[in-house]
Formats: sequence, C-alpha cells, structure tokens
Amino acid sequence: MAIPWKKDRKFSHEPQENPQTQARRRHVIHDIERIYETGQHDAKTDGNKLTLYTNWRIGERIHKEEQQSADRADYGTRLLDTLAERLNRKYGKGFSRRNLAYMRLFHRAYRLTDIHYQLGWAQYKRILSIKADRRRREIETRAIREGLTERQLQELTRRRPPRKPKRPEGQLDTYAVVHKGDLRTGRPKAHFDLG
Repeated sequence: MAIPWKKDRKFSHEPQENPQTQARRRHVIHDIERIYETGQHDAKTDGNKLTLYTNWRIGERIHKEEQQSADRADYGTRLLDTLAERLNRKYGKGFSRRNLAYMRLFHRAYRLTDIHYQLGWAQYKRILSIKADRRRREIETRAIREGLTERQLQELTRRRPPRKPKRPEGQLDTYAVVHKGDLRTGRPKAHFDLG
C-alpha cells in the first residue's frame, strides 16, 4: 500500500536550486522555445537550412547560459536534462539530451557563416563525432564534394584499427636478421625479425 504523502515527496541528494537559478532556467527554456517555433514557422522556405540555423541558435543559447553559470559542469548537465524533458514534452521527438549536446557542439565547432547547407543535420552530427578540427573539415569538404549520405559518413568516421598492407599474391615474406651481442658472453647472436 502506497503512503499518500510519500508519493509526492521527492528524495534527492541534489541540492535544491535557488529561485534565481530556476528563473534563469525558465528564461533559457522560453528562449529556446521561441527559437524553435520561429524556425518551424519559417520552415516552409528551406527546411534543411532552417533546421541547421535553428539547431545552431539553440546550441548558442545553451552555450551562453552555461558560460554564465559559476558551476558550469554540474549546471550544464542539469540544464540539458531539464531542457530535454521540457522540450520533448512540448514538441515531441528531437530534443533528447544527446541531441541538445550535439546542438551545443555544433555552435562551438562552427561559426554560423561556416555552415554548409548542402549537408543535413544527421550528416553534421556524424561529422561532429570527429574530435580533430582539421579531420572534421576534411570529412565535411569530402561529404559536400562527393554528396555523401549519413550512412556513408558513418562508415567513413567509424574508428577502425589501422590495417596492415596486404602482401601481393605470390610474393614471399622477407625477414631481417639482426645481430645483437649476447650480454653474458659478448659474442654476436643472430635474431630474426619476423616483421
């Protein structure tokens, strides 16, 4: 049997946020809702362009809010969780914590003028999984030039161990004989380096 007064009570080890922090969070949620709704309203012209623009602006707003917080790491985690819950409830799919983190990364990795609208959001998320800026730019350029799909980018960006070059058919392996001195006797001793 459930005890009625315990059902509504929250047991949490997290410190309660002060009213000022709660007000800031509500303001951020309102700003992001406005950005998203404006993008949805304007989406009739060019959906992909507006999706990228809207996601960049949402990432910008999240990043700006995190920079204003004194305890950035913990606040950022709670902010993304709160945003994900509230925005998913209001707008449905597309505002997972992970997707919001990609939006923030999108803003941090690209200036608004550097976004290439030939690529879609799914392609940019794949490209953003590459940590090195130079490599990310190379993959982005290649994706635009070759018209790579999200699936092709997934294959291209998947981390694989370096492959050993294949030996041509019919060619024998070569081995090196390395002469090292025996520590006990001081005489040369042959060792085979098998590659």
